[in-house]
Amino acid sequence: MKISHQQFNDEAGALTLIEQRGYNSLVLDNPAGEADAHWHDFDSITCILEGMLVVTDVATGTVHECIAGSLIDLPEACLHAEFTTGFRARSEEHTSE
Repeated sequence: MKISHQQFNDEAGALTLIEQRGYNSLVLDNPAGEADAHWHDFDSITCILEGMLVVTDVATGTVHECIAGSLIDLPEACLHAEFTTGFRARSEEHTSE
């Protein structure tokens, strides 16, 4: 898991980051909620546009508070948990070959 802050200033900047990787993105409008420890069978990057997403790296216990401008890079099978009061993001998912 890699979290980087202040990576873009607006949605156009987030879209550029995703397109530079050769991926297409989708917009996520997530309501308040919580997800216990889980993993995905794909790599994903998420660019937080509004709100906040708290991501916990279950392996290390490290808690990341991700706000507008944050880039979350999750490799396939990375065990993590999430909490949010609501957020909007640009995201992409890529299945490893």
